[in-house]
Amino acid sequence: MSGTPSPRAIVVGFDGSPAAGRAMSLALEIARAGGGRIYLVHAQERDPEQVEPATEEESVSVEQAIAAAVAGWAERAAGASIPFTAVQRDRPAAELLRSVAKEVGADLVVVGTRGLGPASKAWLGSVSNSLLTPAEQPVLVVP
Repeated sequence: MSGTPSPRAIVVGFDGSPAAGRAMSLALEIARAGGGRIYLVHAQERDPEQVEPATEEESVSVEQAIAAAVAGWAERAAGASIPFTAVQRDRPAAELLRSVAKEVGADLVVVGTRGLGPASKAWLGSVSNSLLTPAEQPVLVVP
């Protein structure tokens, strides 16, 4: 890929899932190799495909776990001297990722996939799938 510019602003969707962790790991590698900056984006509004916590305690526990994970990623980025910004807003995930990508002039958006089959995607939708159609920049979907 000689001559291809490295992404300078990388937006990463993060929901605390293993796929989101793999997306963050890959984004950090890309940023480290090309001198990019990471924008970890967490949508606090739950997507319809996510199972809602049964109790308020479970909801608080989920948010605490995500906050701890975000802090961990911030430490990893700092340890690698990669500029890192966490963005958390109460909006649907795909809408928020598009908005932040536009705000920061992202060169790349990285998201994980939950591995939903075609039938599930048709019923539930998918953040990664919905980002691909109106994409203004490359979208990397990590399994």
